Amino acid sequence: MDMTIKTDTMDNNIQINMTIKYKKIVEDWKNENIHPLPCNCILCLWRKYSEIKKNKKGRPYDWLTFLVWDLIFEAKLAYLKEKGIARKLKSSDKETWEYPFGELHGAPFKRRVKEILKQIPEFEDNKIFFLGLDKFINDYFEHYVGKGRYERSKFLKLLGKLESEIYQEWRKKHPESPEKRKEWKKNWGDLRFAQRVADFIHKKTKKEADRRILQRRFNKKKEDLERIQDILKLNYRINFRKEGYRNKTTIYYSTTKSSKGRYWRIGINDL
Repeated sequence: MDMTIKTDTMDNNIQINMTIKYKKIVEDWKNENIHPLPCNCILCLWRKYSEIKKNKKGRPYDWLTFLVWDLIFEAKLAYLKEKGIARKLKSSDKETWEYPFGELHGAPFKRRVKEILKQIPEFEDNKIFFLGLDKFINDYFEHYVGKGRYERSKFLKLLGKLESEIYQEWRKKHPESPEKRKEWKKNWGDLRFAQRVADFIHKKTKKEADRRILQRRFNKKKEDLERIQDILKLNYRINFRKEGYRNKTTIYYSTTKSSKGRYWRIGINDL
């Protein structure tokens, strides 16, 4: 893969598109524009949180925390696209990208996040945050990043829970056909199985396991494991390799420090 495809034009286009996107998000926040279900953009997640935070103990998260977290995530994805590290997949309905394991965590983002925040006039005009945007950028942003404010598992789990609640609310208003319910149940079963596999692998000293061991442990067939391989790779960053005599042994191994899913996390009560 060519790792030198970054150009100033590409960088500028991505910067412009991100600025437009987040300016629109802030305008929708300011004007109280409601997105239709099942939208789970960062503004919709914040609004869902606002509905339930009154009954929560402890210091609540503010709107800025939600917005900056999303900006950081998008800035990291943009960097991987610019560098040619991300790979664009062919899709008939939408643009889809594949990101290599381990690359997203260390991708730089600070410069882009600061620049985009400064380009959104609603921040400075309305002083929507208790500090004012300039003071936040200059005095607090670096500190919060250094303390891992935007990577804490508690906050990431909250985002996953809010996404789930939005989806459940949408489902109540849009009952599914028996065929759709059957498909949803199957997909949910695969996700639960993938979570159990991820948890099992992370309990191992080397964070890896032979496929035959996994089959015996969960009483599953080879086809069952092959069916969840995409989920393991995408959500849990668990890959596999061939080794042994004639490469007949398949080893599943983790590339992360925990079994917490990137997009979904199935609780112990769901297993």
